[in-house]
Amino acid sequence: MKQQFKEEEKSSYTAPVATAPVVIDTEVVMEAVRTNDPIPNFRRSAVTLKTRQRQSLQRGFMRLKGQRLSKKGALVLLSGALLFGGRWYWANQAPVIPYLPKVEVALDGPNALHFFSAAMDSMTYREVRDIGGPDIDTVAQQKEAVTKLAPALTLVREGLQYHYQGNQTKFWKAGSPYQTGFNAPVMDFIAIRTLGRGLADDARLKERTGDYTGAMSASLDAAQLGTEIGHGSDSLIQPMVGEVVIGIGVSEATRNVAKLTPEQASEALARLQKISARRTTLEEIWAGEMRQNRSLLEMLFEKPTETLPMLASRHSIMPSYFAELMRYGKQGLVDQVTDYQNAILQKFKLPYQQAQRLNIAPQETELIQLMTPNTRRIQRGYTERSVKLALLEAKLALRAGKKPVSTDAFSQTGQEPLRSQEAVGKVWSVGPNGVDEQGSGDDIMG
Repeated sequence: MKQQFKEEEKSSYTAPVATAPVVIDTEVVMEAVRTNDPIPNFRRSAVTLKTRQRQSLQRGFMRLKGQRLSKKGALVLLSGALLFGGRWYWANQAPVIPYLPKVEVALDGPNALHFFSAAMDSMTYREVRDIGGPDIDTVAQQKEAVTKLAPALTLVREGLQYHYQGNQTKFWKAGSPYQTGFNAPVMDFIAIRTLGRGLADDARLKERTGDYTGAMSASLDAAQLGTEIGHGSDSLIQPMVGEVVIGIGVSEATRNVAKLTPEQASEALARLQKISARRTTLEEIWAGEMRQNRSLLEMLFEKPTETLPMLASRHSIMPSYFAELMRYGKQGLVDQVTDYQNAILQKFKLPYQQAQRLNIAPQETELIQLMTPNTRRIQRGYTERSVKLALLEAKLALRAGKKPVSTDAFSQTGQEPLRSQEAVGKVWSVGPNGVDEQGSGDDIMG
């Protein structure tokens, strides 16, 4: 009886079938560790999607192996191939990309970019990386920084006598300096920031030695440098770096307002108003970004495998792009990008508080998400810089014995005057929430 049972058990035994190796997703493992999930269960959930798809295809091919397609199956296969080919042909039709003109104003003198480029070329790599900034505290350190940057700062100040145009300065990308759009050369932004910090260090050094007029002049030099850098670029990055340099100069200038005489304050106010008038508007900045994106779309459609990695490092972007291409076609993608960015352009034309109440419907294509930065943060940062410039103008006006006329960009209409108490020289903005809290809360003090 036992012998019969053993023989039946042996005859019913089936050898285990080798399966594909389990691929462990390290991100799943790390998530399990972070969330204290049971580690023994992670193997089952860690088989990647690609592995499951590959196993499914292998099983499908094994079923078809050795079988002949029927006439109906062949017809279905042929119809599918024709449908796919037709869809691919439709999706890849050459799109019409709207042209966005750029207004170039003829310069009435030398181009400041040549002076700025020479200033950057005069600095060594170590000077660009290490000099300037908030870590410099002592007079000796400031003197050392200003002395090392003296040739570059001299060239910058010569260039500030003229307007900046174009983007043919120190490059990150090779190519003709007169290319436009996404192919245009990119400025060395670290060097530009270093020049702004160097001017701020010069202002701080002059302040410590009692030269308050010189300190104000050096501070406004930094603000003017940032203003000029914002011109002539078909990108969002360069004007934003210019805004950073403007902030460096404004912060230093604000420190010295109370130390000026009324006459000195009046001269500084006149210069600051010219600098503010020269500043690039947010609509102009975004229009440059739109021109760059037009060029990016042309590159993407021509060489997708080379262009997509510049937009995102994720491996999943390639199948996502081709899926969207098959769904919308090149012209459909162009239309969606154009409509969405035009909506943002119209939003940037509105005062800050009104723009925040305008909701733009989110786009479902991943391509638009990759090509569009955080526009809410951009508008808030630009508006904050506008307010700080206006606050500096108001403080200089009060110091010069004049009535402030600066407007508050954070007010409901964007044109209301800054809040002030002229008797004590106090001036402030209502801040991002648009509510006057008498200088507290998120109000911005001058």
